[in-house]
Amino acid sequence: MKNFISGSPIRNVKSTSLQLGGALFTNENSGMIIVEHAIIDENLPLKRYGIFLEEIMPESLQELREMYEESPFFQHIGFEFVELEEGKVTVKLEIHKALLNTLKMLHGGIYATMIDNIIGITVRSVTRQPLVTVQLNVHYLAPVSEGIVFSTGRIDRLGHRIVAGEGEILDKDGNVLAKGSGTFKRIRE
Repeated sequence: MKNFISGSPIRNVKSTSLQLGGALFTNENSGMIIVEHAIIDENLPLKRYGIFLEEIMPESLQELREMYEESPFFQHIGFEFVELEEGKVTVKLEIHKALLNTLKMLHGGIYATMIDNIIGITVRSVTRQPLVTVQLNVHYLAPVSEGIVFSTGRIDRLGHRIVAGEGEILDKDGNVLAKGSGTFKRIRE
């Protein structure tokens, strides 16, 4: 436990949580926290974006798989893993009526969701760290109305804070239906 008194700058507070005895002032751009009075307890879990990081940082590929398979969103859309290895992920989706747009084709939002997820899962298979999407670009190349589609992802750049990757969606015959690229921010301890 360390005490910091009135107006003390605390730099590089990355792997601790603050239990405040007074007001907290932050400036995320400079990475510095100014505190009226605080006690840093290094045993407290780190919380970012309202989530305890240890709850979303799987230690193994099996834990990562379970995390996604138990996700209500992943289940709702209908994604299923075909392959999950470090840096190599394939997800499949059986097309059903609820995923079709008014033209009876797979909705563009499903293409975007699939590309966003496949890039993110591919990155997490390597880093085991949570990510947030900063930018996503999708090229819709061909429509599909039935059957099963597959997505694969690849990491283009794995930076300290920012990650870039690409994903594509294919039909059962290997025809490319959509391609996309994304930029993600790594959420670190």
